Amino acid sequence: MGQDLETLLVLKPNRCIALHQGQTCYQEVVFRWEAQDAQHNYCIVEQESQKPLHCWLGGSPGKFAFDFGSDRSTRFQLQRDDGVVMTELDMVVAWVYKSRRKRGSGWRLF
Repeated sequence: MGQDLETLLVLKPNRCIALHQGQTCYQEVVFRWEAQDAQHNYCIVEQESQKPLHCWLGGSPGKFAFDFGSDRSTRFQLQRDDGVVMTELDMVVAWVYKSRRKRGSGWRLF
């Protein structure tokens, strides 16, 4: 009985929108998972820091609410206690207004 790895863990919403580029975006997100193999422990891990956000014993579905706050997109992984990465999800940070680069002083010499 094979399971679709993409459905093992779901992140909603998976996009956070800040007003200006470079601003920290804050969003409450919810991770939901399906029942896993009860012989393993599982953790939701922030990939870059390898910091576990939430861990549980497999065998039952569940959910975990998390206050996301970052100025850049972040990847989360569902990891098994034996180190196997079951799936990866991205929290995409976007902006309404991108920063404008100022060009020189505005003076022109002809």
